[in-house]
Amino acid sequence: MSEPSLSQSHDFFLPHPICRIPPNIRDIVYCTGVSLMDEDVWEFIWMKFHSTTAVSEKKILLEALTCSDNTFLLNR
Repeated sequence: MSEPSLSQSHDFFLPHPICRIPPNIRDIVYCTGVSLMDEDVWEFIWMKFHSTTAVSEKKILLEALTCSDNTFLLNR
């Protein structure tokens, strides 16, 4: 992905936590976001994981967190 499109994705993803991602692609979107973006996206998913009560959503979020290659974040 090019730098401008990464920046645009980052600008869209973080300020819109209410944005509804279709359930059938949510795991892919979260994983891609975590793997391509910075620590802010990982933190956003981490906080979302802790704030949600739906077990199915928690599973998707937890799996997405593992898509990062940042060992510091993964060891938290």
